[in-house]
Amino acid sequence: MVTLGTGFKPIQYLGNKSRLSEEIAARVTRLDGGRRSVVCDLFAGSGVVSRRLGRDQSVLAVDIQEYSRVLTAAQCSPHRFARSQQEEFLFEARKFADSIMNTELQSLIALERDALARGDANLITEIVENGSVAAWAIIGGHKRAVQSDFELLLTRAAKGLEGNRSATISRYYGGVYFGYEQAAVIDALAAVAYGLEPEARDTALAAVMSTASELVASVGGHFAQPIRITTRNGQRKQGALTAVAKKRRPSAMHVFAKWLKAWSDLQPTRNPVAALRADFRDVVADLPRSVGVVYADPPYTRDHYSRFYHVLETIARGDDPGISTATSRGAKAPSRGLYRTERHQSPFSVVSEAPGALSGIAEALAMRDVSLLLSYSPVPNTEKPRDRVMTLETVLAILEANFRHVQAHVAESVGHARFNVARLNTPMTLGAEVLISCTNS
Repeated sequence: MVTLGTGFKPIQYLGNKSRLSEEIAARVTRLDGGRRSVVCDLFAGSGVVSRRLGRDQSVLAVDIQEYSRVLTAAQCSPHRFARSQQEEFLFEARKFADSIMNTELQSLIALERDALARGDANLITEIVENGSVAAWAIIGGHKRAVQSDFELLLTRAAKGLEGNRSATISRYYGGVYFGYEQAAVIDALAAVAYGLEPEARDTALAAVMSTASELVASVGGHFAQPIRITTRNGQRKQGALTAVAKKRRPSAMHVFAKWLKAWSDLQPTRNPVAALRADFRDVVADLPRSVGVVYADPPYTRDHYSRFYHVLETIARGDDPGISTATSRGAKAPSRGLYRTERHQSPFSVVSEAPGALSGIAEALAMRDVSLLLSYSPVPNTEKPRDRVMTLETVLAILEANFRHVQAHVAESVGHARFNVARLNTPMTLGAEVLISCTNS
């Protein structure tokens, strides 16, 4: 059985705080002063910190993304699916998957299956790099007079599946992030989950998102960029080809069955955790009086986090996401990551807006005498680290302008050392996480 404290990791998450959750919880307790007031996790993300905090006290978990609300709610108040209920869910999902696959998608599934079996590198590359049915329709590929056999199948699927809300993942992300059959199964699993009662829906959708996160063939295991098999000069990367073939091998239904059991076996938190989808600015402007401490882990890079999880957001919302486009040489082209048309853009990822966003949080909390614990890592944990939009010195200056007591603690890679603010004027060790405690008492 999966229990609290065993490092349950629901999805592949950038900047995951699971290794720091114990120290975060300990510092929140110190700031709370033993009152056990409600703690607000202002940027809940994957929900692992809220889950740990819920062991000690009540939590208000906030995030602007629906996928985060679902993951957090499911981790803290999981629905226990009995064995018979799990089997019934899988039975219904198989029937639904068959109905999706018995459409124009069927030919694409058969084509991909054959290409993988034969090791047809050219066709596999074409499927991964140009296989989105929805993107094919956006670029007008279905109107071309001359089309390859694969393109003809994309055209038929684009026409036959247009507006089919039961095949959203298949139409948008099949072939690119997932195999076509895997995408159809994810569609079916999500459809069955949407039909459940609210108390069970979040847990089932969380299991679907865990499944998608495990199966995705992408750079870094998230959804910012699909794998590119060919280089800019047209050379094929054998390692990328092998990675795609490996990712397309597992049955999505079998992977989901494992995750549904894992989510069902989770123990709920000892204290209530309310998961809320909301903008952090709205929450701090109208913070419940019961909240004594806010933990905040905002993004600090120019990379908007929403692009790393946009497919999960589509699964959580069950909507038609569209694809954002850009104009190049006079032609409209879908974004390479197939990003949603309405994708959240955080002020913390904009150089000109980030200081004001942090000042707004600090000022609102200080006025209410609410303590703040802020996470900051000088170098982001990405494949290609990017500069922070705010330096640590800037962050500290903003906090000191609002709170009487500001203390920074360096955790993890530098042995949990403690420093005074004045001693943090030199570049931090690569990968170090800084926890900054702010209080007026």
